[in-house]
Amino acid sequence: MIRLRIVRLVLEVSRPVGSLDAINLIKRLTELSNVKSVTVKFRKISARAQTLLLALEGDNLDYEHVSKMLSEFNITIMGIDEIQALSK
Repeated sequence: MIRLRIVRLVLEVSRPVGSLDAINLIKRLTELSNVKSVTVKFRKISARAQTLLLALEGDNLDYEHVSKMLSEFNITIMGIDEIQALSK
């Protein structure tokens, strides 16, 4: 069995207006284990929500931990746009 470690993960997410702002979102994401870098791009902004593109880089990123942290702030993952993995 080939074991992979995710080193880059790009997610399209929806963030309700009034929830965690972009700076604090970056801070929270970089507190997760193995996350070394976070980039946020604003895709669409409306009166009720923002669509963001989150690019996370690190060593052996854990999708489940990222997903759980985002859901704690009512941020919904709409899709995975990119994954880069390396063999262990």
